[in-house]
Amino acid sequence: KRQTPVGRHIPDFVSFVHRIAIELINRDEGEVIGKDRIVRQSWLEARGYRVIRMAVGDVENDVAAELDRLASTLLETR
Repeated sequence: KRQTPVGRHIPDFVSFVHRIAIELINRDEGEVIGKDRIVRQSWLEARGYRVIRMAVGDVENDVAAELDRLASTLLETR
């Protein structure tokens, strides 16, 4: 699901069934947003979620490669 609340946090994408959250990271993200992401990741991981980070630029430049990387990462969680 896209931008669905998990507790008080809203990851970019989440699978409740697989307990995976995907975060899209902007290259020009500020320090405050970066700190918020760290807090959110810690909170999610403490509740059994695996957090996968993906750079927005990488997705925009080669979405197929990033989807392959994501698929490989997800297979590792099985």
